[in-house]
Amino acid sequence: MNKSSVKTIAANLGATTHSETAKPSPVGEGFKADDKKARLEQCEQIIHQSEEGIFSAGRNLAIINAQNLYKAGGYSSFEKYCKDRWGYSYQHAYRLMNAAKCYDFLAKFEKEEGWVLPKIEAQIRELAALPENDWERTWRKFLKKMAGKKFTAEDVEAFISGGEKKKTAVKTKTSDSDTDSVANEGGEVPAKMLQKKLDEVDELIDEALELTEDEEVRALLERIKTLIESNN
Repeated sequence: MNKSSVKTIAANLGATTHSETAKPSPVGEGFKADDKKARLEQCEQIIHQSEEGIFSAGRNLAIINAQNLYKAGGYSSFEKYCKDRWGYSYQHAYRLMNAAKCYDFLAKFEKEEGWVLPKIEAQIRELAALPENDWERTWRKFLKKMAGKKFTAEDVEAFISGGEKKKTAVKTKTSDSDTDSVANEGGEVPAKMLQKKLDEVDELIDEALELTEDEEVRALLERIKTLIESNN
């Protein structure tokens, strides 16, 4: 995904007002058109507040990108802003923005009976990677299959991958054995496998953050998450 495509996504998200916490958009009335510094600070405050939710973070990153607010903070590019200000790789920032766009699209149908929205970025990641025209149809089929049961990010991934998860697990197990052999011979762990493991840990941390309200535990989990994302 190139930067031009991300810019387009950001522009579309910038007009979004829906929030999973039902709080007002940071780009609402009361802001002067030329007061980009104030807008940037407001967006950053929302991103920083964990109670706002992961989708609010993506939504406000999109606003910052679409309106070039990062320049008001002294940054020459959005990529540098994400890296220096938040420790996010450009790819991770894009995932957050795209997840927010996908979430806001699905939220249009939340009044329908049996319609359930994803709670964390990991649960929407695979869906958001599909063409936008497939979002509604795919999510409807997934909810129908779950039949009201609680679901995890792994459930979504397995469904969207078309039942290939078991095959992938076998391949991963074989690859793990190969990796052990390479490690025993003094080689390096393949980058793709390492990234897969980091993504799995990242998803588990997202789920853990949803389950705990202990501030010390959350702070520790956030530190681990930041370290993982800085390596993406």
